[in-house]
Amino acid sequence: MTHPADGELVPDTSELLRLPRSPRDFDPAHWRPSYEDFQPSSTDKNQAVALGKPVRVSVWDHEFTTVEEARSFRAAPALVVVVENGAIAQIARQQQLAALRTVYDSLAPPDNEMPGAAGHAGIEGLDKTTGLSKLQRRELLEDIAGRARLLDPGDRS
Repeated sequence: MTHPADGELVPDTSELLRLPRSPRDFDPAHWRPSYEDFQPSSTDKNQAVALGKPVRVSVWDHEFTTVEEARSFRAAPALVVVVENGAIAQIARQQQLAALRTVYDSLAPPDNEMPGAAGHAGIEGLDKTTGLSKLQRRELLEDIAGRARLLDPGDRS
């Protein structure tokens, strides 16, 4: 399997894994992804500035990265939220947001040598630089979260 190049678009058919922190009062029966789970973190923003790239919210293309591999990149336990990249592309088309897209995002050494590193990607267009108001950005994040689902905790594939 060929490894994707940095900045290459992730196919719309890809299933994306997002690993937000588990809330203190986590109850899998009642928990749903929220806009907060897709907000760019300060780390996302700082890396973008340092690398001269757009802000990218970290996700993993499940075609290249298993759930366990994605979790191995996190220091703390995390939930696994799944969203179809096609849903993000659909939102981008519907709202005419050219900046909203998912691209592969190469990791720096030594992380780039770890199993599953090839599947690291980032959702662009979720930060302040897109020209959306704070309310519009929140609505966008809520739309994405509304199309996401919590992965069954027993699924390790």
